[in-house]
Amino acid sequence: MNSYSFVAADLKKIYGSTFQAANIGHGKKVEFSIYDQAKARARAGMEAYGVFVDCRHPTHGNLPSFLKIFKSDIPERRARTEFLIRTGLTKSHDWLFQGVPYAWLPGSVVNGHRLLGHVAHQIGARFGGPAEDFSRLKNQQAWDASYTPAARTMFAAQLCCAVAAMEKLGMVHGDLSGGNIMVGPGPNGDMVCSLCDFDGYYHSSVQPLPRKFDGVSCRPLGTVGYQYPELAVQVDRDQSATDPSIMVLTDRFALGALICELMVWSLQVENLLGRNELLSPQEILGRSLSSLPSSVTNAWPTGFALLERAIQAGSIADLPSPEDWLGVLGISLWTEKKFTNPPFFEFYQRSGTRIKLVQKAALSHTTTGNFGGIAPDLANVSYALVDSVLSITVNWPAQVFVVTDGRSQSRGMGPMTVKVNPGQAVVANGWEIRAYDGTPAGS
Repeated sequence: MNSYSFVAADLKKIYGSTFQAANIGHGKKVEFSIYDQAKARARAGMEAYGVFVDCRHPTHGNLPSFLKIFKSDIPERRARTEFLIRTGLTKSHDWLFQGVPYAWLPGSVVNGHRLLGHVAHQIGARFGGPAEDFSRLKNQQAWDASYTPAARTMFAAQLCCAVAAMEKLGMVHGDLSGGNIMVGPGPNGDMVCSLCDFDGYYHSSVQPLPRKFDGVSCRPLGTVGYQYPELAVQVDRDQSATDPSIMVLTDRFALGALICELMVWSLQVENLLGRNELLSPQEILGRSLSSLPSSVTNAWPTGFALLERAIQAGSIADLPSPEDWLGVLGISLWTEKKFTNPPFFEFYQRSGTRIKLVQKAALSHTTTGNFGGIAPDLANVSYALVDSVLSITVNWPAQVFVVTDGRSQSRGMGPMTVKVNPGQAVVANGWEIRAYDGTPAGS
């Protein structure tokens, strides 16, 4: 039986103490100083306690940090944390992922108490002061008064970028919520939004945490009000919290709920809803926003239209992407690129998760036409190549998506015309049309 445990009463015995941990990279001991009780800003969660510390690093100097002390010694935890550190999220995206751990502490002893945990940077500290989580900020009058629509839009865009970056690594945060996004100082004196608490993340190559350990729940499955409908149904059916197969497999629904909160939240909205989250479990399980007051949804119609699409999505594959949310925020990542060679197309038919190659074809010598020669119903899809810029017109009354590097972005309901860069694809009505700058190798 594992003898390790750490309880709330132990916190009082370690405030103001120092301890050392091995620095594998430099072969030296690194000293940590735990803040005194008044300044430690202790936090408690399902899995751990957290306090402010200073790390006296041999290379980087003093690093204001956040020490997370786990309540139990779960065997999977160390490998999961070390994998998270190795992802390089903090190096690649700097302040956006300052809440990702930078060190694992396998068991330092402080005043007779063994600490099993990890250390991350104090979010915001190196830019002027500690950040605060959104769930606390939005309960304050200062949120209404201090954060302009432009600032809220920027916070939402930063969340989109964070989720998109994790998706590219095949990673799911697993518990995006108002309590796990932080607003505070960032580069150049700007206020920024960052993620924290990555412990429940999902990645296909890493063992998940167990649902329970020693009879105690230890893996959150998102937070009520942010769980996507499929997950909410699974959680509702598993009242005993014993089904290990239930995983949080996407952050996209939680992202949408958070963005809508960021954009419209006020104390008036909180009083109107009678809760601290935008969505209730009943609305998520009922897959409808119809019970939300019109004064809330009318405050940002395009955003709530996309959230309605998310709550009614047939599967998680149909949930709006971070790029979709950037679009309704008025931020475009699309840059027009010209074709240097005659476009070459591949035509696929899609059914659920299955996809079948139907035909390949180079663009004919004409610069306009349709794809009816590939399949009769593709006569409803036409093309135009003008000044080496390709446009594809979809004449179906169906959702139209543009796919870039495997990531889809909804462009809305057809009929419509979209510009397509080399390497992109258009998806609509069960068809995927991929465009290449000339004939790709092997075709």
